[in-house]
Amino acid sequence: MIVLDVYRCGLPHLVDRLDDLGELSRDVTEAASRLADATVAFGENLLGAILGGCLEYLSLIIGYEGLLVVVDLLYLGAFALLPRTARAL
Repeated sequence: MIVLDVYRCGLPHLVDRLDDLGELSRDVTEAASRLADATVAFGENLLGAILGGCLEYLSLIIGYEGLLVVVDLLYLGAFALLPRTARAL
């Protein structure tokens, strides 16, 4: 049986990173448990990922300068859809 000594192999940084991933996983799980409806949150996250992918491909077609115009329009639309109380920020 071979025991891997990570400190002699020069892998402590990798072990620290894996520990950070474990903490991140616990944080995400804890945040998801506080949500009222995790299914809706997952759906919103999925739609955001799809929209982000579409914008990425759109940037290949119209260029990054054109994409800035699209992003500006999306931000204006999001601002217009905010409730009036949130706009006063």
